[in-house]
Amino acid sequence: MTWGTRAGRVWFDRMKGSRFTDVARAWVMPVAAAAASGKFLGLQTRWAIVGAIAIAVIVEVAAVLLGRWQRLAGAIDAEYELAKVTDPYKVESLALLREIRDALRVRS
Repeated sequence: MTWGTRAGRVWFDRMKGSRFTDVARAWVMPVAAAAASGKFLGLQTRWAIVGAIAIAVIVEVAAVLLGRWQRLAGAIDAEYELAKVTDPYKVESLALLREIRDALRVRS
């Protein structure tokens, strides 16, 4: 597996897992920024900034891990299969593509 493939897989996992961490990100990031700028935790500025960065990194790592878990558990495959049969536009598009495929097979 190339580095590009690995990076793509990590990005895919992160995007799929971000649906679980978006709520935390929306609330944790402003609190972390307040901690860094106002020394909310009573720490020195340097350690408040380190804490804010650590919180952001933890939330992003959680997104990747949750997305990976979702992919490995088969939830993403089930989601795509369900989307194929419930979205009228996709159902119509897939039927049209099958029709085109069959027409091209007849010609050749």
